[in-house]
Amino acid sequence: MTLIQKLPWGLALAACMMMSSCSQENVAEPEREKLSNGFSAAHGIPVIIPYIPTTNGPAGDNMFAPGWSKYITFNPDDLVKYATGTSTVTHLWGDPSTPWLTPLLAPLPNANKVITVMYQKGNFGSPGSTESRVKTTIKNLKPGHKYAVTILGASTIRMLNGQPTQYAPAIGLEITNVIHLNPVSNIALIDLVGKECEWVSKTITFEAKGTEADLYAYCTSTAAYYESQQSFFHYANIFVGDNAVKEIFQ
Repeated sequence: MTLIQKLPWGLALAACMMMSSCSQENVAEPEREKLSNGFSAAHGIPVIIPYIPTTNGPAGDNMFAPGWSKYITFNPDDLVKYATGTSTVTHLWGDPSTPWLTPLLAPLPNANKVITVMYQKGNFGSPGSTESRVKTTIKNLKPGHKYAVTILGASTIRMLNGQPTQYAPAIGLEITNVIHLNPVSNIALIDLVGKECEWVSKTITFEAKGTEADLYAYCTSTAAYYESQQSFFHYANIFVGDNAVKEIFQ
């Protein structure tokens, strides 16, 4: 005679129900596979998450958050004529002696560091122009998969040689080694006209060709504006937060 047959009827019924419940849980558990910190909770399998570095790094001229760097467009490089680095929302390069005339709002709570690029014409004793560019790499992509990356941009001005600089009209964004979906061009613009000292968001969608894609950012303007101005000096600020690139599931 089994143990259950020896038990009183009520206890035997409870034991059967408990055994049935345990059996169901043991079968169902592997199906409830959850993801946490990039790993499958049930099997410990690593999950590939797309990644782009945040710009929220240490402030300073020619200083950048990890994963970001200056993209040198002219050799030899000039740290003044092609100035770039990390600023705060209140000061160029975080320097107390170079405040923005109108401070920016923090793009996100507890995030007040942004990358600043410049574009100028007719300064430094030359009628020509210079611009600075920055670069980062989007990683952990899957070829053939589609993604969306969101970049924020804003223009600011400061006093320079006793005069205020001019607000930047646009920020150019280029992503290489991808098939562009929206916009279809490899150059996307953050339009800043009429949006002085205001964060403007731009989301670019693309299909990855490889596991990595380089992103370049710079201050720019229209050809008509450039030709109509004898001189100008623009600063544009770029912010990328955590988890700014996401895979598009269809």
